[in-house]
Amino acid sequence: MNYSWRPQKGTQLKAITATWCEELFFGGARGGGKSDFLLGDYAQDVNVYKEHWHGIIFRRIAKELDELIKRSTQIFTPMGAIYKVQEKKWVFPNGATLRLAFLERDEDADKYQGLQFTWIAFDELSNWPTDVPYSKLKACLRSAAYVPHKRIRSSGNPGGPGQDWVKTRFIDYDPNGFKPIKEVKYINSNTGDQLQLIDINEEIVRDPTWKKIESTRMFIPSKLQDNLILMKNDPLYIAKLAQAGGKELVKRWVAGDWSAIEGAYFDGFDKSKHIVGDFIIPAHWTRIRAFDWGYSAPFCVLWGAVSDGSLINTGTGTLFFPKDSIIIYREYYGTTGKPNEGIKINADEIAREIKKMQEGEEINDQVADPSIFDVSVGVSINEQMNKEGIFWRHADNKRVAGWQQIRTRLKGVDNKPLLFIMTSAKSLTRTIPIMQYDKTKPEDLDTK
Repeated sequence: MNYSWRPQKGTQLKAITATWCEELFFGGARGGGKSDFLLGDYAQDVNVYKEHWHGIIFRRIAKELDELIKRSTQIFTPMGAIYKVQEKKWVFPNGATLRLAFLERDEDADKYQGLQFTWIAFDELSNWPTDVPYSKLKACLRSAAYVPHKRIRSSGNPGGPGQDWVKTRFIDYDPNGFKPIKEVKYINSNTGDQLQLIDINEEIVRDPTWKKIESTRMFIPSKLQDNLILMKNDPLYIAKLAQAGGKELVKRWVAGDWSAIEGAYFDGFDKSKHIVGDFIIPAHWTRIRAFDWGYSAPFCVLWGAVSDGSLINTGTGTLFFPKDSIIIYREYYGTTGKPNEGIKINADEIAREIKKMQEGEEINDQVADPSIFDVSVGVSINEQMNKEGIFWRHADNKRVAGWQQIRTRLKGVDNKPLLFIMTSAKSLTRTIPIMQYDKTKPEDLDTK
């Protein structure tokens, strides 16, 4: 069987040789050889696992499969594979198969439950608005045969409706890539209940009904400059991308920048200016606590300190923040890790955790969104928190004016910002650059 395709040196080669990694996302710049990577990654094990090697590759829309079919024909035909048009399936002489399919809606993933694949891929992963199809298809990665390197592969560019969840799952851990993310959890074989490693005790470890599940995922950036074939055949390709749109779009397409968001509401946000390392807040600075309630959606508690303009000695150097600038030094973000999904805990539990997190601090002001004062359904959220010793005052709910104040502080005075965020506030750092304008209210922020 003639396997004539070869990966290009650089990130494509590194991605295709990482067969030990269960989930790998190869993404970044346009023209980085991502679709070739997927087809080549599958093809490299056709001769290894033979009739036990069964793959499936997804695009979101059926029409989008055309380019994959064209390119796969060039790679697989020399290997003796036959493409069955009606089934949209490649069949190799030794029994290996690769299906090409589309998943337009989340519920389309249900059609594949019960099927088994040893290789699953998603081309242009950020085109899926949620991680639902991806998560459901993970359950199909199995085989009765011995196939040690069963794996999921995906590719994509920054942007698209799924930018947030893809970035959260693969990019944020280390935007430079190549750093494996190891996940350990326990699943009860009788009930299906799941526990994360932090919730595990010795009793569970000894209980045979709880099974330890380990998985590894990793991001490898695809780089345009590594695609020497494209650069040789189309030397003006970069210039074409540079003329395609605004500066944020060009940063995404050319540099593979996942923080460059076209239409970003807080377009003045710059990590190099606004993110600062953690330091001990001077005891005499005014401290503020703010709360946005959520149950099914995430809740958020932020702690900020107001600088008095004096120098701060950190022991290894000095820091200066303009007078009256605000430094966000702590966050408590109630999310499952999935986009816009809260952890569903009650107000009294949140209050107890707040109390624990700020123990020993004097909070000078505490504001919360007006919804927590609503008594129409009985005891308000505010009253429930009051019983735990956490108090709030009614915040001004003029949304647009509030967002504008944040924009003004990000810009600052004389190119010196008046709003800073410590690195430990990871969720705030992640969400600020991806927040978008509301399409129905151009001056407002889309908080969905």
